[in-house]
Amino acid sequence: MGKKTSGKKKKQNLWKAKSATAFEAASSRNYCLDSLRGLAIVLMIVDHVAGILYGQNIGESWIRFATRLSMPLFCVLTG
Repeated sequence: MGKKTSGKKKKQNLWKAKSATAFEAASSRNYCLDSLRGLAIVLMIVDHVAGILYGQNIGESWIRFATRLSMPLFCVLTG
């Protein structure tokens, strides 16, 4: 009949398969999308700082209006 493997050996094989898959996924990242997500997060921080510290409304400046687009941009890039 077939050769039986121990439970420990199966776990080691599964661990190797999972780590190889994680490594392959990390090496195949799209760094352009990561950069755009980072830009969206920075714009979101600028938006919150401008709103809290300076008390600017959305219509007062073009910078505040542009930073309001960071949340939809981040959602589109994440989805």
